[in-house]
Amino acid sequence: MAFEVATNQSYLIEITPVVTSDFKNLPAGRYFFNWDEEATFEIFKLTIKGKDDILGLISFERISKEMRIHVRLLTASVENVGAAKIED
Repeated sequence: MAFEVATNQSYLIEITPVVTSDFKNLPAGRYFFNWDEEATFEIFKLTIKGKDDILGLISFERISKEMRIHVRLLTASVENVGAAKIED
């Protein structure tokens, strides 16, 4: 559940895999990292259900011989960080 701070509105969220067409909408200035460099790893996005705007991202790597998942990067969009954030 995402919560919009300004309006007290709650939204259902979805966590889905990033698809190739999403990369054009992932500028480093908004998401803190160059996500193109993570394209060889598994990347998932956090969105409000029914909307395309990406609120956050996670990249991870499966290390099967160690039976673990390594979280490589995790971020919220720049407008959702700090005291003035839009969603919580």
